[in-house]
Amino acid sequence: DVLDAIGLSKSLTADKTAATYLRTMSVAMEKLSKNGTASEMFYREAVRTLLHCATSLTQLSEGEMTLDEVRRMEALMRLVDTTKSGDSIFVTSYVSIRDWWDTSVGQQYLQANFRAAERGVCIRRVFIVRPDDGAQLRTFVEAQASAVEVRLIKEHLVEPSNRENFLLIEDRILSFADYSREGRLMRGRISISPSALITYNEKFRSLYLSASSLTEFYSH
Repeated sequence: DVLDAIGLSKSLTADKTAATYLRTMSVAMEKLSKNGTASEMFYREAVRTLLHCATSLTQLSEGEMTLDEVRRMEALMRLVDTTKSGDSIFVTSYVSIRDWWDTSVGQQYLQANFRAAERGVCIRRVFIVRPDDGAQLRTFVEAQASAVEVRLIKEHLVEPSNRENFLLIEDRILSFADYSREGRLMRGRISISPSALITYNEKFRSLYLSASSLTEFYSH
């Protein structure tokens, strides 16, 4: 019933692998429901699992997925690696060098950016700079300025709701994540939702227009 309600039942049953999983779920739920009161705790847990599954399927049908950091970064690097000449990537950075860019994954992501730039992809990155990060960030930013169009803006000049990490590939797909000040991932998502794409394109445009070039930022 849940699958019917969100319009996924027919498409799932048409796929042989998905149909097998659905049959397994149906048999398991029927078995749990017949095991009596001794298994009531297990049945309730099964219902919670199904509700979580239904919520995830609903989110996917609306063009969004939530991923853990490992899977999100794998997907993000695949997305960057599949860009081609003439594409544009709009991206923000609101993490420290030590907690992100100096990590092995951060370096792999940076190399994926350089490869994209070599293919003729236009990359624009806005760094949202925290008070203590300006000096150590300078050398790192200068090193990528030849491949990436870089702009910078001080943290206090950015609305709190816009202080986040996100990446847009044209108006096709979006990846965004919230991190704690210590660099820990709070939430990571990938979206093709039209409303989300519009919102984040507007966010990037606002940040880009408010930010300064590398030379301007460090001349003050």
